[in-house]
Amino acid sequence: MRLPVARRSIEVDRDALLLLIAFTAAIEAVLVLIDNMVLLLGNNRFRFDTL
Repeated sequence: MRLPVARRSIEVDRDALLLLIAFTAAIEAVLVLIDNMVLLLGNNRFRFDTL
């Protein structure tokens, strides 16, 4: 009975790890987009200030 339980726990751990990886990847993508928008807004503001 120990082997099936171990296999099930490993499968659950794999699913959890995949979900965590996907979640962290999505967060990183959102942060990169936010950083790009901030840089674009900052450049536009600097351009308007210089003009």
